[in-house]
Amino acid sequence: MSDVIETRGPLVVSPEQYQWHHRGTGDWESWGPDVTSLADVLDDWREQLAGIEKPWLCWGVVDRFCRIQQKLILEFGWTPVVGADPLGDTPTILPGAVRFDVNRLLNLPTVWVSFPMEFVYAYTDRLACWHSDLLVSRKNMERLVRSFNALDDGETAAYRPRGWWLKKGLPCPGLACATTRAASLNQWEHGCGWWKWFRKHPNFNGPVPVPDCDWDTGRGIWYWGKHFGGRVKRVFPDESGHCRMPWQLWKQGMSKGQAMQAYYDLDPLLHRLRIADLDDGPG
Repeated sequence: MSDVIETRGPLVVSPEQYQWHHRGTGDWESWGPDVTSLADVLDDWREQLAGIEKPWLCWGVVDRFCRIQQKLILEFGWTPVVGADPLGDTPTILPGAVRFDVNRLLNLPTVWVSFPMEFVYAYTDRLACWHSDLLVSRKNMERLVRSFNALDDGETAAYRPRGWWLKKGLPCPGLACATTRAASLNQWEHGCGWWKWFRKHPNFNGPVPVPDCDWDTGRGIWYWGKHFGGRVKRVFPDESGHCRMPWQLWKQGMSKGQAMQAYYDLDPLLHRLRIADLDDGPG
């Protein structure tokens, strides 16, 4: 490896800095096989979520998005557990929601929503989750909640995009997903979870070569379902409410929150999804 690595924008960092920054993105290549340092972290997460029957993970990147997500979750009978990326907004915790400080003992420079999904078996019976940049209609939310409520212990629900790329074996990314304790434990035992570069998971010993697509989040869930008999129920969040960022904004060095706010006008999206009544403005 060279002495420096160039990242988005003009920033140039050392390999050590790159590795430290990427640990919180859920990246086995950056983390390495030693997870003993996470024992106290997982105990802390278990204490934070104790007594919550149906936790749904929100991620505070843009506070306005996060507040609307929390209201949707509360309306459909789940409990928002609100984490945050240190690079994003400090999230408002609405009445009925719970702060979930994933980074309290880690102090990582950035943490992605996929990070705690890898270890659900260690701290809660089930956990739903969605991307920080996803909003859905009530009709779509009802379908998601119905699927998540129906999960048996040992099952995972995950989004697998429709389209021609299905034929190429692309996976079940975590645009909207839920998993159970037994499913999470089985994924951990086989080394096929939510983190990127799952082939470098300390427990991975797959029966067939891993396709090159394991550089992204959720590839391990696809492999678990295909090669280890994992039970993955497909769910279909409406992509029209996914505020996905054009790559050129990332290349300009923007954070995800900055890019979301620069590129998307939220008002027409909320009206199109018929959830404008859940919005209390940008403040």
